[in-house]
Amino acid sequence: MTRLSQFMADCMSVGALRSRLIISNARTAAMELPRDLSDRAMETDALGINFLIAGYPRYKCPYVWLRTDHQQLIATAENQPLEKDIPLRLESVDCWRQFDIRPWDVLVEVICTALSPQPENPFAIDYEYFDSITTEERVVSTGAMLEFLRRVYLRHYFFSDIVLADIKKLQHQHFRDINTLREFQQNTVFRDAVSAHPQY
Repeated sequence: MTRLSQFMADCMSVGALRSRLIISNARTAAMELPRDLSDRAMETDALGINFLIAGYPRYKCPYVWLRTDHQQLIATAENQPLEKDIPLRLESVDCWRQFDIRPWDVLVEVICTALSPQPENPFAIDYEYFDSITTEERVVSTGAMLEFLRRVYLRHYFFSDIVLADIKKLQHQHFRDINTLREFQQNTVFRDAVSAHPQY
């Protein structure tokens, strides 16, 4: 697998977690991703600031495009054009050929660029989401989120301490749910055994 293929595979894994992350700052509510991800829908989105991250084999590196008409909200260098057909110039993308750049590196730069003031933790966890799903779903979801947070933590970002606190909290929830499911399974097996061999 090429570096670009791995990068895009990682993008897919992050995309699967989007409903469990909160992207916001102190002055705005959580930004929900649009249900319709077509260019036209994103361009007319009045609430969010949408970006497209893509990688093409022809260019052998990823690029990021602004996909909403909120150029005035993006803090960029004065000489950087903000047009939807021109990729943004990002440090993480510029370093692609020299360093092991992952999707979360690009996302951190994009989020911190788009939001002012920048959030304390660009990957804040939506704990209400985990409270709203079944125990079985939560075990799978927290497991996936823990793997993502592990990768983020190992990058040593400025918010790593917050990520570590989230990891500890989610680990507690994850293993508590596993024990709950294990106890339920054991109780079910016991009841089935009793039903199969009733005492007279």
